Amino acid sequence: MRNYKRSKLFLWTSMVTIVIFMLASCSTIEIQKVTPEKADYYKFVSQNAGFKISVDPYKEENRLKEYFGCDLLSRGILPVLLVIENQDAEDGYILVKENSGLLIENPDSKNTLNNSGNESYKADNLNQAVKTDAAIKNLGAAALVGSLPFYATGAIAGPIILVGIIPMAMLEKRVKDELEIKKNVEDNLIVNKTIYRGGSHNGFLYFKLNSKDDMVNVKGILICIKNIRTNELLSFKININEL
Repeated sequence: MRNYKRSKLFLWTSMVTIVIFMLASCSTIEIQKVTPEKADYYKFVSQNAGFKISVDPYKEENRLKEYFGCDLLSRGILPVLLVIENQDAEDGYILVKENSGLLIENPDSKNTLNNSGNESYKADNLNQAVKTDAAIKNLGAAALVGSLPFYATGAIAGPIILVGIIPMAMLEKRVKDELEIKKNVEDNLIVNKTIYRGGSHNGFLYFKLNSKDDMVNVKGILICIKNIRTNELLSFKININEL
């Protein structure tokens, strides 16, 4: 009888230890904050009409996970850090997101810089970048359903409790992670701002890709800004082809 009690105590102690470990490992992901530098710091830069504009495409998996919490590129989204400096333009200018886009090489054409107006490659497109609010709520509902076996079997043997609590904790972690990813993506999105002489502006644009493999055909980034007095558009084609 003593051996039975000791075995049972050992089993329960082991299960509690495993559960505590699982719950501890289910803490929310940590996402590093991006600290933008001056335009000269970046590799891909264009200068014209008193402006200097740099772009920094986040396409490396380790960097995406560090600063966005997941590989956004595998979800069909390319985040691009944009730095705009008005060094000598007299009027104020604003970024025109709807006219900005990726410069795509068409494999069936000899043109290397085209398709920038394609609907699929518009700036500020967050489709599939993060889970929608509805999708996150569905995950939360799934976590609640997953917890029911735990509560329903609370009086039954420990292994059944363990089977119920671990999936619940993992699912809840997924919900928390998606909320953090979504918040970070939205917080990093470049906001509307008028840029006057001597001023600067920065933030991320998000470009939709059909798949991660599409990066092979991305040759550059088109950035458009508008004079708020004259409505004149200035376009900057920034080549990011490293070959």
